[in-house]
Amino acid sequence: MTDGTLLEQVRQGDPAAIATLLNHYLQRSGITARATLRDRVLHLLLEAAQVPDQQALVAYVRRGMQGLKMAMAQPRNGFDTVMIYGRRQGDRAAAWTETLDLSTLASPATAPSATGSATGSATGSAMGSAAAATPTAAEAGLGAALGLAAARLGGEVVPPDIRTGPPTPPVPSATVPPTPVAPPGSETTAVPPISPLPTPATPAPEPAVGISGGAEGEPGSVIPPVVPAPSAPPSPTPPAAVTPPGVGSAPMQEASCQGLLAKGLLALLLLGFLGYVGWMLWTVSQQKQTISAAQSLTAGAIDVDKATNLNELKAAQQKLKDAETMLSAVPDIPGSAYADAQAELVKVRERLQQVEERLQAETKAQESLTAAVKLAAEATALGKLPNPTSASWKEAEAKWLAAINYLATIPPTSFLYPDASQRLEAYRNNYLLARQEVINLGGEVQPISGLGGSPEALGRQK
Repeated sequence: MTDGTLLEQVRQGDPAAIATLLNHYLQRSGITARATLRDRVLHLLLEAAQVPDQQALVAYVRRGMQGLKMAMAQPRNGFDTVMIYGRRQGDRAAAWTETLDLSTLASPATAPSATGSATGSATGSAMGSAAAATPTAAEAGLGAALGLAAARLGGEVVPPDIRTGPPTPPVPSATVPPTPVAPPGSETTAVPPISPLPTPATPAPEPAVGISGGAEGEPGSVIPPVVPAPSAPPSPTPPAAVTPPGVGSAPMQEASCQGLLAKGLLALLLLGFLGYVGWMLWTVSQQKQTISAAQSLTAGAIDVDKATNLNELKAAQQKLKDAETMLSAVPDIPGSAYADAQAELVKVRERLQQVEERLQAETKAQESLTAAVKLAAEATALGKLPNPTSASWKEAEAKWLAAINYLATIPPTSFLYPDASQRLEAYRNNYLLARQEVINLGGEVQPISGLGGSPEALGRQK
């Protein structure tokens, strides 16, 4: 396609030609342009590896549209409005949009005669028979705004740096024709390069407008029409996120449910852990109180060497058994006071064994003393008969001997030993008196061989 043909198509409002002209220069900055026309609205989609700068690109396109406005007095495919969309490559929704109303755009000032004449001469040479008239000031403004050289499209004019990130290699497009070369002999007049536009801070993004792919029925269309969104005053706060078109709500709801479920499970685990920690703290506290109570019971049990009667030993035995039961109930679980309870339990059982052994010995001593006192009472009664006989005195002798043998079994360690010692001396004297009465009445007696023997057998002797 020659320079003249491309420029003529641009003057006619051909979206493909406008996109070709923009791509020739914007692709050097890593930006790809696509255009489509519908209902007298020209839709321009500008894509880059990162979101293009809105302010710089809009100003860049606006200057070109100002020059194109006067050249489209009677266009074949005229348009009154330009919708500009900027988005990152790969996204489905536009990051920003801008609407240009051509009716409100001021036409560019008429170029100086020298510049207009030179530009018209160069354009006429390039177009040939396609454009016989001298180019208008509007055409010159279009060339200056879009970076179009009058002689050829492959000039060294560089558009302003309107990238937002590092440059990316140009994306091949089916709509970009090879760079035309001016025919030999044609006069070339270079258009002054465009001053670079300052790159302002990116303004707050406007609500995203979805742009989906698809073929347009009109010739030269590369993107489907986009319904222009009504302009709204800038908001100081970022707008709410818009769900991209084509993304179903079911996967999002499922992901949301899974997230809520995970949070719920995490909360339950945390509550369970905190509950377990609280329960363990309470359990250990209770176990320590149990150990303390067992220690108090153990301390309250009288020592075996200090007991003076059976009741004190029995009370000590009961306290130690209660302490043993309490300490044995402490469970063996991690973090509990089981080790402390077992150490205390060893001490309690040792003392309990001593008390029970002493209690057993004292019980037996008590039984012996009781039996001795009973036999002594019976022997005394026999000696007080009005007419005692040799047989009655012999029976009394046997009972005194049995009582003596019972007292002899009480150990010196018993708290009953002092009483048993006093009684033992008296019982021996009574035994000897009864034996002498048997001899006086002519009865036979056994030789004294000691005061041993079975108390039961001696008690049954007549």
